Amino acid sequence: MRSTFLVSALAALGLAIAQPLEGRQAAQCGPVQKGTAPPTFIPADNVQSFQANLLYKVTVTLFNALCESTLMNQGFATVASLVPPSGYKTVFSDLSGATEGAGYMGYTFLSSYAPVQCANACNAITDCKAVNVFVERDPSSTPTANCTNPPSIANYKCSFWNATISASTATNKGQYQEQFQTAIAASDGFIKA
Repeated sequence: MRSTFLVSALAALGLAIAQPLEGRQAAQCGPVQKGTAPPTFIPADNVQSFQANLLYKVTVTLFNALCESTLMNQGFATVASLVPPSGYKTVFSDLSGATEGAGYMGYTFLSSYAPVQCANACNAITDCKAVNVFVERDPSSTPTANCTNPPSIANYKCSFWNATISASTATNKGQYQEQFQTAIAASDGFIKA
């Protein structure tokens, strides 16, 4: 009962609640990939709904106050950072673009919005000076001529940089793959202090 109320309340606020992709997947699109972040399909499966998804923007404090630990125990997380990882300082927060340019060292998927995990991975990489943690809207299957706009999934990602990053480097706002548009939300940047 309590769990049903929370899901209904979050849906009313426009927060994405995970729904099996198989129910939204067109047969011609092929195998379905699963994302690491809750997908957005309320009110629609598009970039505007993705970027407006409050689940990606709610602060840890507010999220815990609204949901206690019910949804956290089910794998949901927030993407609003109140405190940077130890040894880092925040250089930008909650942007709709990811860092791109010189100094790119690669990225990894995260199982939740975890700046500390991302920073720890950077600390283990020689010459890594900065990280960018964000949510990316990705296709659930590879867009093709027969499947131009598959349902979306969302992924928590962590990119590594051996150069200084700032809001001015967060210019990757997504791209088109056939008719599917990738997008970025809740992008936070941290540099070693």
